[in-house]
Amino acid sequence: MKQKRVAIITGASRGIGKAIALKLDKERFAVVLVSRSKQNLRAALKDFSKGTIAIVADVSKEKEVISMTGKTVKKFGRIDVLINNAGAFLFKKINEMTKKDFNQMVGTNFAGVFYSMRECIKQMKKQPDGGQIINISSLATKVSFPYPSRSLYCGTKAAVGEFASSVQTELMSDKNKIKIATIYPGLVFTDRVIERKIRHPKEVRKHALKSRDIAHVISMIINQDKNSNITEVVIQPLFNVSRVKQSK
Repeated sequence: MKQKRVAIITGASRGIGKAIALKLDKERFAVVLVSRSKQNLRAALKDFSKGTIAIVADVSKEKEVISMTGKTVKKFGRIDVLINNAGAFLFKKINEMTKKDFNQMVGTNFAGVFYSMRECIKQMKKQPDGGQIINISSLATKVSFPYPSRSLYCGTKAAVGEFASSVQTELMSDKNKIKIATIYPGLVFTDRVIERKIRHPKEVRKHALKSRDIAHVISMIINQDKNSNITEVVIQPLFNVSRVKQSK
C-alpha cells in the first residue's frame, strides 16, 4: 500500500487552517493539526479521519516548532507539505503599539514561519521528492490598504513573501526539489472576522472569500505537476469588501 503524504498545518484548529486540513484529509493525506489551544484541537479532531494527529505548539517558540516537526517525523517518517497558516492580528496605530505587541506579531507571523520552514526543509532535503511549503500572507501587502492601524500586520506579512522568495532561490541553486508558494488572500469570512465586530456582517458574509476558497487553492498548488512551481497566488473577492470598517 502506498504511503500517505504527510501534511502539517499550523493554526489548524479553526477557520482557514481547519478548512485546509479537512480538504487534505479528504485527499487522503496524513494530517497533522497544530495549534496553541489544546481545547480547540481536541474539538477539531472529531471532524477528521482516524490517524489524524494533533500537536499543541506555539510557532513563535523555537523549541516547540522543533518538537512539532520531530514528533511528525517520528510518527510518519517524512514531511511532504507544510502549511504556515498560524497568524496574529493587531489593529493599532504606531504610537499605541507596545514592545509586547511587536514581539507577538513578529513572533507568530514571521518567526513562526521561519522556524517551521527551517525545520521542515531539514527533513525535506532528505527526501528524494522534496516537499511543498505554502505560506499564507495577505492581499494587504499587495495593494494600498484603505485604512490605518494595520502597519505591523502588513509588515510581518510582507516579510513572509520576501523571505519565501529568497529561500526558494537558495533551494533552486542547490538543486533541491522543495517548492515554496505564498498565497495572498483578500478578506476571508471566518470566526475571527466575526470576533472583530465588523460593520455590515451580512454584506461581508455575502461577498468575502470563504475558507474553502483558500483550501481549494492549497490543493491546486500541492497537486501541481512535478515540473511546475507555483510561487505566488493572489486571491480576492470578486466585489470590493475591503472598505467595510471595523466597528469602534
